[in-house]
Amino acid sequence: MSGQRSSDASGPGVPVGPASGPGEPGHEHEHEHQGLATLDPVDVLEVAGGPRLELPAEPMDLKVALRETVLGVGDRPAGPAAPAGETCLGVWLWSRWQPSLEPRGCSREQFVDTVAGLRREVVLWLLGDRTWLQVVSSLAGRISRRLPLQGDALE
Repeated sequence: MSGQRSSDASGPGVPVGPASGPGEPGHEHEHEHQGLATLDPVDVLEVAGGPRLELPAEPMDLKVALRETVLGVGDRPAGPAAPAGETCLGVWLWSRWQPSLEPRGCSREQFVDTVAGLRREVVLWLLGDRTWLQVVSSLAGRISRRLPLQGDALE
């Protein structure tokens, strides 16, 4: 069985595993462990009709900086608006997903605005109530729904 899930069975926004096929290195395998099926870690996010996006490793340094910003700890200003640059999750993710999103009509500004729209999910991730996979899966779904269809511009 290929570890990839179809959108029919699991709904949109479900992460899938590596793109390789059965028997190829890196292929996502199902494993039996004490009678329970487990899957290898996910490394690609894909929404039906959307681009394939790499799942970057959780940015722990950025997470700490953002948490300090949100909580107003130390020298960082309080509030959910992160200063530009090193503490902006949207900018950080754009640097990884730009090659997949820009050719499909998504600009950096639109992407960062979309990430800002997920502020609640991001704050829950910072506080440990959401996993990294949940946050980026939610973002991948939202971005895919906003991508232009057949050359239309993003609204």
